[in-house]
Amino acid sequence: MLRSLCGRYVARKIPSLVKFRKVVFGLSVISLFLFFLLHYLGHSKESLISVYVFIFFWGIEKCLSWKLGYKIGIGPMVAIPSNADRKLRLLGLVWGLLFLSIGVFNLFKVVAT
Repeated sequence: MLRSLCGRYVARKIPSLVKFRKVVFGLSVISLFLFFLLHYLGHSKESLISVYVFIFFWGIEKCLSWKLGYKIGIGPMVAIPSNADRKLRLLGLVWGLLFLSIGVFNLFKVVAT
């Protein structure tokens, strides 16, 4: 476990995880673009699936941000900084896991019907 000069935990930046985070972010942007395209074309079920895929990838990206020690964006104007208290950063992880689980459960529910 790495510690900074002020005694806080410093996450190691594993290059493969950093690259995977970028790929997941790209996939979330693509799935959001697919939502708008499919909704415009009138494919309601497919656009709903792409929204749930976006929520799933967005949750994974938040969990990876927590693991890598990056700031965790909760909303458009709200972010948990990388040097925040452990409990606050844990709240960011729970937020990401919540969205991850919502995306997975709703995706399976829509695909199964």
